[in-house]
Amino acid sequence: MVRLLFTIIIASLFCSCSTTFYQVYDVKASKNISIESEALKYEDENCIISYDLWKDGGQVGFVFYNKTDKNLYLDKENSFFIRNGNAKNYYKSRTYTYGDYLKVEARGVGLKTSSGFFNSQSVEITNSNNSVSYNEEKIICIPSKTSKVIVEYSVN
Repeated sequence: MVRLLFTIIIASLFCSCSTTFYQVYDVKASKNISIESEALKYEDENCIISYDLWKDGGQVGFVFYNKTDKNLYLDKENSFFIRNGNAKNYYKSRTYTYGDYLKVEARGVGLKTSSGFFNSQSVEITNSNNSVSYNEEKIICIPSKTSKVIVEYSVN
């Protein structure tokens, strides 16, 4: 009887309904950074930079708000995400393309495949070429009294 009671107590300890959370990252604020709610906030006479460390998926982006009456510029080529002494560049010299895509429809055409022969009557290829490509900006302009969100890395 004592053995059964002991087994039930031990089993109930391992089958608890409570959720356990483990802290994986330890973030320390420097003297110019304040902790407000769930965000780290840096502020000076020119800008406010806020990091929300509780974003979905572990994203550690930031919001850069321009407090001045003139444009401010963020040089991504000389800006880094640093974790545990490992620096990663915000600027990566990427090219982005937006627009229409190439649409290919196969109707009624004989196509030889590894699984046999597909036979149909016609082929239609549509390419509207309504796309635009542009290079990533090295320097981001933040106009007066506005903000921009910069998201590049996650801690997951």
